[in-house]
Amino acid sequence: MFAASTGAATAALGSLPEVALVIDDIDYNYANSRPAINLPQAYAYAVLPFSPNAVKLATAANESGKDVILHLPIDANQDNHLLGPGALRLEMTQTDVEAALRKSLAAVPFVIGVNNYMGSRLTRKTAHMCCLMEAIRQTGDLFFIASRTTTGSHASFEAKRANV
Repeated sequence: MFAASTGAATAALGSLPEVALVIDDIDYNYANSRPAINLPQAYAYAVLPFSPNAVKLATAANESGKDVILHLPIDANQDNHLLGPGALRLEMTQTDVEAALRKSLAAVPFVIGVNNYMGSRLTRKTAHMCCLMEAIRQTGDLFFIASRTTTGSHASFEAKRANV
């Protein structure tokens, strides 16, 4: 990640804001994903769990000094057939969510944080987001980036509440 200056607004704040640039969906197409890892900028790479190239691409990103983020599939309003393995679903219990998160984290090495892949339905559910953020907090020093796939998302609020 790197810092960027916005001039007078930054001076008024007294410190430089930080900007994180994340490239999502590093996974299924190795020929397209691998060159993205070679970009010289300090991007973070969001890798879908259980995708055929997840381990290879996460390892390459890490070896290049880049950050790796788990791109966690989360139930959406539509097109849930695109979520793939490891998805968090509306019908899951707290135990199911915790187990799915652990398996997804184990499937992608070098993860320092989590962001949602899709998620427009589940991120609107306070109880589910509370459960997910608590599970993330319990796994260690991970952060969560809310991709804001819907205006009604509770992900950011519940992350703050869980101290994620």
